Formats: sequence, structure tokens, C-alpha cells
Amino acid sequence: MKITEVEAFLLATPLETPYVSSLGSLDRLTSALVQVSLSDGAQGFSEVTPVRGYNEESIEEIWAAILCWAPRLVGRDAAQAFEQLHAASEQTPYACSAPAVAIELALAPASRGCRAGPRFIPLVAPVLSTGAEAIRQELSGLRNAGYRTLKAKAGMNLSRDHDRIACILEQLYETEKLRIDFNGACNAQDAIAFVSTLDARRLEFVEQPCAADDWDGNERVACSIGVPTMLDESIKSGRDVERAGRSGAFRFVKMKLGKFPTLRSLQQAYAAAARHQMTGILGNGAATDVACAIEAAASQGQAGIADEMNGFLKNTAQYLASPLETADGAMLLRPQSLDGLNRGALLAHAVGHVRFT
Repeated sequence: MKITEVEAFLLATPLETPYVSSLGSLDRLTSALVQVSLSDGAQGFSEVTPVRGYNEESIEEIWAAILCWAPRLVGRDAAQAFEQLHAASEQTPYACSAPAVAIELALAPASRGCRAGPRFIPLVAPVLSTGAEAIRQELSGLRNAGYRTLKAKAGMNLSRDHDRIACILEQLYETEKLRIDFNGACNAQDAIAFVSTLDARRLEFVEQPCAADDWDGNERVACSIGVPTMLDESIKSGRDVERAGRSGAFRFVKMKLGKFPTLRSLQQAYAAAARHQMTGILGNGAATDVACAIEAAASQGQAGIADEMNGFLKNTAQYLASPLETADGAMLLRPQSLDGLNRGALLAHAVGHVRFT
């Protein structure tokens, strides 16, 4: 099957509220989206959204690489083009991800994940409020929407963050649980002290307490706090999943499109985690609805454990022709969810656009 057209968009998507973490604050996402058309009429599309401080490739580098790849893909055998992108993704995973996944989806529509009927993918919900009364009201709204797994960021100011998270934990019901995400902001000693003085009964796990390359620190925290630990920033490839598994210290690993650049690599990461009795948590809190839907279709989530592809809920614009829905704290992924794009929305938010035939 030949590639007949490649279209790429550089998108600027405003957020409903700023996305705040120890990495900084974002008021908009900048994403690269690629759509591929094949000679049999099949199409596939995907996107990648880098976050400064999280991954090593900038959006400028990613977009430049896509502009280089796109015209060279036209006329190529799609399967061969995918293999070339998959191999190149060892060095530049984010730059290769959008065109590679677009080809995967065009070649194998079944990988869109829900042709037999709708799927419900439980999602984590962020808690953003500060102050006891505002937190109480936000938790009430999240309960009414069906969310039972919640997430709070930490590491911006450890003292204030500790007080805020303690307040959240005090207000949780027995059926609810909280994830704390440090985004690698702490040293081991501070992370241990932070978690050890919280009521851990409602903590599901602690995420990435220490910096990405501080494997010793993260392992020390995981073995000291009596709460399961998930690695995120430290997990950049399947090799890192294997390393986390060999340590025996970690229960969860975070996976998302981009750092795992293809659907194939996501499935390999799931398998590697399972070999080491770890659970892969899939999803991205900073992404468009396109990546969120693709991740949902690829999810192998376990019962009772929420995934994290909730980025689309934070954005002011949606790019799928069939918008994603939520119900009872879960994404509702329909058979038609990945069938097409909303070109009007894409063009309205594009700050770069190319098409090669």
C-alpha cells in the first residue's frame, strides 16, 4: 500500500486553566499533528505534544523533522515507511511518533480499539483547588461526575503542597484514592519526609519523586514510604521499563505516546511491565483529544486502575470530528471516535500547515 498524501499541522491549543506542575505553568499546548492517506483510501492520524522540561526534543525540532519526513513519505510503501520511522524513533521518539502512528492506524484500522462497540476507560481527575472550602467544592463536583481516582501535583512549594494534599486526603471518601505527582522535583530525603507525614490510607501511589536520572533516589523513596511508587520521567523507553522492573522497587510505570513513539512500542512496554509484575499506566495530561483517543484505544488498563489520558478535558479546542465524551468518570470511546478530524478546528488553531501529494 502506497502513501499518497501527508498533511501536517502545528497547533496552538489554549487551555481552560493553566497546567501547573513543578516543571512550570502552561496556558496553551503546542502540538504537531500528522495525517497520512494511503492508495486504498485509508487514512490515519496522530499527534505529539512535547512539554518543556519533560522530554528532550523541542516542538521546533519536532516540527522541523516532520517537515523533512513528510515529502519523503509520499509515494513510499506504507509498511516500509513505518519500519524506517520506527527505527529512527530510537534517537528521536517525539519527532517520529506522529507520522509513524498515523501510518500504523491507516494500515490497521482494527488498532483503533473499539470496533465491537463503545469502551469505557476510567480516568484520573486532577484536583486543582487550594483552600479547604474550594477543595471541598471541587471534590464534590468530581464525585458527582463519577471520578474515584484523583491526582494532585506537588513539588512547587513543598510546605504549601503538603498542607494542600493533607487537606485533600482528609476529605476523601473510603471509595476514593489519590495519586501524588512530584514530576521529579524532590530529593529522596524531602520526598520521604513529605509522604511519611501524610495519612497514606487513601494514597494509591506516589509518582516520580526524584529527578529522571536519579534512579537511586527514586528507589530509596519507593522502598521507604510504604506506598507504591510509579516512575514517569525516568521511563523514556522499553529499556527503562526493564530497568525499573529489575530493581523490584516500583509497582507502576507511566507510558504515553511520544516517549513510546509507536503503538508497537506501547504494546512492548506493556509486555515488559507485566514480565516484572508492574502495571503500565497509560495517558497524558498535556495532549489534544487526538492523542488521548489513540491512547485510550491502545489501553490495556486493569480493572480498578484509572488511566491518565485526560488532557482533552483541559483544552478549549477539540480536533476529532466525533468529539470524545465522558460518563461516570470514564472516557467513552466509540467505534467512530478515530474516524476523522475536524478540519475547521485544525485550521482555526494552526500556526503551521503543510500538505504533500
